[in-house]
Amino acid sequence: STSSVGDYAITASNATGSGLGNYTISYSAGAYTITPAALSITANHQTGTYGQSPTLGTSAFTATGLLNSDTISGISLATNATSTSSVGDYAITASNATGSGLGNYTISYSAGAYTITPAALSITANHQTGTYGQSPTLGTSAFTATGLLNSDTISGISLATNATSTSSVGDYAITASNATGSGLGNYTISYSAGAYTITPVALTITALNQSGPYRQVPALDNTAFTTNGLLNSDVVSSVSLATPATSASSVGTYDITASDATGTGLGNYTITYHGGLYTVLHPQMPSGAHPIFWPLISIHNGNIPISPPFSPLPAADASDTEDAAGMRNSSLALQNIPDSTLPLGQSHDYRIEFPSTVYSNRLKDTF
Repeated sequence: STSSVGDYAITASNATGSGLGNYTISYSAGAYTITPAALSITANHQTGTYGQSPTLGTSAFTATGLLNSDTISGISLATNATSTSSVGDYAITASNATGSGLGNYTISYSAGAYTITPAALSITANHQTGTYGQSPTLGTSAFTATGLLNSDTISGISLATNATSTSSVGDYAITASNATGSGLGNYTISYSAGAYTITPVALTITALNQSGPYRQVPALDNTAFTTNGLLNSDVVSSVSLATPATSASSVGTYDITASDATGTGLGNYTITYHGGLYTVLHPQMPSGAHPIFWPLISIHNGNIPISPPFSPLPAADASDTEDAAGMRNSSLALQNIPDSTLPLGQSHDYRIEFPSTVYSNRLKDTF
């Protein structure tokens, strides 16, 4: 049973029967022929990933029909699949088995299958930014792909976010899907979200000019401002307004600074403040009066002003009153004082108004 395929002699001897003693018997050999046994070799199924060159080896097979101690040490396996072949099944052919005792077999080879599976492809939506009040425009090309092979390409993807033109400042997800291109059927695609960041928009708040009378504590109206840049239904309800002017400040202009706006939706803005001016107004003079500020320059000969000495400031008496402009109205009433600006001998009538005791006697502080 272990003899190899071939012919073997069959020898004859020791015939038995009746009357055989009457014969001179000669024996001639015959032949015993051993024919090959059937041996089936089938290439095993193998798999590879798209983009890889198939590595089939020589031992991925199954043999049926081996006898005795005969062995197959290896076979030749081949496929027409390559690293650029698309996902799918390709034949693996088997041939040229090598081993021991294989001459005793009629070998039949059966093909196997080489299956190319999809490669991994990762697509991540890129980070994008927009300004508050804008409608997001994401496009189709803001993505990063990892894993493309050969000459495969991604021409575009679908990008979406739930952010809108009315969404507040902050981060919102960008979802990616539906990649299109060439060769993408060879991939298992995973999508990763990106972020859409809404940044603050510029808002300018300008304090309006305001004014108040001399000797009055400034009462600033915190709604006296203008805005430029508000969007959607956002509002500025008030701002903090401040000035260095006080009730003791001289007539003139002083800065108004604006800060600390309050309202709705203001977290969506980068706010720039512009100041205004606060004007301390001149005191109102009584109608028809010509103010003369104490101390007065003495008048000599009716028309020539001369240098001091000055007359002393008259003391207030019970008949003096203080008007709305803060001036003392003397009981001296109208005084006829020569005026050097008039022809010789002519004069104007003046009422002398002495500054209030809370005022400085300096001209620049009285105006």
